[in-house]
Amino acid sequence: MENIVEVLRGGRVESRHVIHAAATDGRGNLIASLGDPDFATYFRSSAKPFQTLTLFRSGVIDHFDFSEREVAVITASHSGEEFHVQLVRKILQRIGASEADLQCGFHPPLDPGAAQKFFAEHRMPSPIYNNCSGKHAGMLAACKMHGYELKTYTEPEHPHQVKIRETIAEFAGLSPEEIGIAKDGCGVPVFYLTLRQMARMYSLLAASSDPDIVRLRNAMMHYPECIAGTGRFDTVFMRLMGGRAISKTGAEGVQSVAFISPRPVGVALKAEDGGRRGVESATVAFLLQLGLISKKEAEALSKFWKPDILDHSGKKAGQIRPKIRMEQVAPG
Repeated sequence: MENIVEVLRGGRVESRHVIHAAATDGRGNLIASLGDPDFATYFRSSAKPFQTLTLFRSGVIDHFDFSEREVAVITASHSGEEFHVQLVRKILQRIGASEADLQCGFHPPLDPGAAQKFFAEHRMPSPIYNNCSGKHAGMLAACKMHGYELKTYTEPEHPHQVKIRETIAEFAGLSPEEIGIAKDGCGVPVFYLTLRQMARMYSLLAASSDPDIVRLRNAMMHYPECIAGTGRFDTVFMRLMGGRAISKTGAEGVQSVAFISPRPVGVALKAEDGGRRGVESATVAFLLQLGLISKKEAEALSKFWKPDILDHSGKKAGQIRPKIRMEQVAPG
């Protein structure tokens, strides 16, 4: 099997992550795969660019004059660092909402330093620290602008969620009724799609010259630290790409990437076991085999591509290594 990421200890395989992936061209045609390109799973937070695009299309971004940094944190799975929290607070203040209106629930900051500070300062739990608080603030902004009910904004039948589902369907090449939905970790609808469909969605993002999509891409690429956070894959990757690509992580081992140059390509990957270490390693390896990144760039991403496993004293105890070989698909 050549669609796995191996976890080695003492030179022996201790664990394996089974990976599936799809890559599509700017028209949404499959050009390469790994494992099963039609593997179906939930889009999770890789859907966020399309949720933000709905805000552009409905006039919310311009109505509140959101900056690129604010658009980025609305699209983020942020780490709860101080600048993330302050950006979301600024959004809430501008739209006339409060932290209590956020229905994403509380978890401590994902960033270890921010989490340490949160507990050391005995801060009160608040949903603003949730990695999805920016997205929820954007949804509240839509409610404020359009006069929608705030208390039910996470429900699938809410007018704003209906618009989001229509956007997802458009880019996936489906009708809204064909898309399975469930509840995401933050309480809003999440979408059940194949990796081929997810890759298609990202390739269309990459190929589009639509002004709203260009603005969305620019916000993500100009402020990658707002999309994830210090040391995390999306931030490190987009900073390294320097305007060539956007990247968005999803929970349970989902990763999506859109390359604008050298050619429009959409990529979607899934680790069957939901392992983040597996999908990040495979993503770098897959992009390298596709020729979208160089060996030098892959080496710069080595902490994700081929990371060492350390013991509790910081000494090397093993390593994570991708063992994948993509299958090219003939045009037409």
